[in-house]
Amino acid sequence: MVENHNICPKCGFKNSSDAKFCRKCGTNLIQSATPSFNQSNVTKITPDSKKDENKKYLIIGATIIILVVIVCCTFLLVSSSGTGSTFSSGLIPSSQSGSSSSNVQSSQSGSSSSNVQSSQSGSSSSTSGSWHLVQTFNGVGNDQLSVTGLTGSKIKVYAYGMPINNHGGYNYLYTNSYLNGASVGSTAVDWGTTSAVKGKEDSVIFSGSGSLSIDVDTQDLDSWTIKVYSYS
Repeated sequence: MVENHNICPKCGFKNSSDAKFCRKCGTNLIQSATPSFNQSNVTKITPDSKKDENKKYLIIGATIIILVVIVCCTFLLVSSSGTGSTFSSGLIPSSQSGSSSSNVQSSQSGSSSSNVQSSQSGSSSSTSGSWHLVQTFNGVGNDQLSVTGLTGSKIKVYAYGMPINNHGGYNYLYTNSYLNGASVGSTAVDWGTTSAVKGKEDSVIFSGSGSLSIDVDTQDLDSWTIKVYSYS
């Protein structure tokens, strides 16, 4: 049977297990057996230590977020660059595609501009022409004029009259044109009793060619002028 001893922490004497004091030096065995706590060894939790822990957690969290953002950005960059390279390699190099597209655009624009220019030149050439004075007539009173051999596509009759200074009469210059015997147009200028004494003009244009006759009807004119033009 093992006998338990209460060893004195001061002198090392072996006392009986139920001894309260050391039989050799008198040391209180109960007090010495109770573990003493050193207050300096106890960790105190203060508000500052809590703040430090919170700062540590915040730093760790921010670091994790930054790492996640960097990883996502890197993945997006790699994905976009990979798609662009696949697209360009699957078709044609970017430099070649740019040059070919510019060549296509320039050729298209060149062809379209040439087409426009050719169409414009064609239309202008098909409709090109000018008015040519065929004959001029001058007079004072009524008359009948005739012009033959008109070969253009259109004819213009120009009439100009100057009234006399009678201040009370009615002055006018009327013409009626007939092409190959058919009435094709007329001109009319007149002056009332209060009109200023100055020249007036009028003209008429019609299509056709051949023989032209003009009837001139006047009253109280100082003079008149009739001009015939042909368009060709």
